[in-house]
Amino acid sequence: MKNKDGFSLVETMVSMSLVLLGLLMSSRILMYSWHHQGGVMLRFKTGEALAERKNALIALPFASPSMQVGAHELEEDSIRFEWFVEETGPGMKEIKISASRGAYRIETLLIRSIYIEEVNRHEGNHSD
Repeated sequence: MKNKDGFSLVETMVSMSLVLLGLLMSSRILMYSWHHQGGVMLRFKTGEALAERKNALIALPFASPSMQVGAHELEEDSIRFEWFVEETGPGMKEIKISASRGAYRIETLLIRSIYIEEVNRHEGNHSD
């Protein structure tokens, strides 16, 4: 029996085609994950901006122009914020807030009370 030194041309071609097939499959998977990662980051950043806008509205005084009854809008960092303030009772306001970037849109609801604001304002002013 004769001893071989190395691989034949057919063996080399088969192994190279398998390596190439593996590279093509992994590049397709990478492209798919990059595409979906961009969408996830878009949704995350829009949600984070909506939470910040909601906190900013909570921090405003009850009689602030941005808290007046009606529709309000603002655009910041390519995110469009819209909020609609509705008086639901004496000293109560319901605020529907939405944030949109491109085709993605999320909404949340905030209920503000003047009484909670005043309690919080007076709690820090005790002089015992």
